[in-house]
Amino acid sequence: MRAGYAFDQEPIRSDFTDFIVPASDRHYFSMGPGFRWRGFTLDLSYTYMFMGDQNIRFSRAFGFVPATYQDRHAHIVGASLGYKF
Repeated sequence: MRAGYAFDQEPIRSDFTDFIVPASDRHYFSMGPGFRWRGFTLDLSYTYMFMGDQNIRFSRAFGFVPATYQDRHAHIVGASLGYKF
C-alpha cells in the first residue's frame, strides 16, 4: 500500500491568467496498492486533486473575461502493469 501528498504552487502570475487554463494552487492526495505475482507487478492508484478558489478581475491575456472559480476538484485513477524478465 502506498499513500502520498503533493502541493503544486500556481506557476502563472495572476496578471497573466488565461480563462482556458484557470490554474491555481493544487493539492494532491493519493493512495493505492501494489501487487506482485511471479514476474508480474500490478500497481493501482487513486488521486484526489483539489484546487483553491480563484477570483480574477484583471489579466493581460488576450480575450480576458473576469471570472471566479470555486470548488474545483478532480478524481484521477491509474493502473500500471509490468513484467520483469
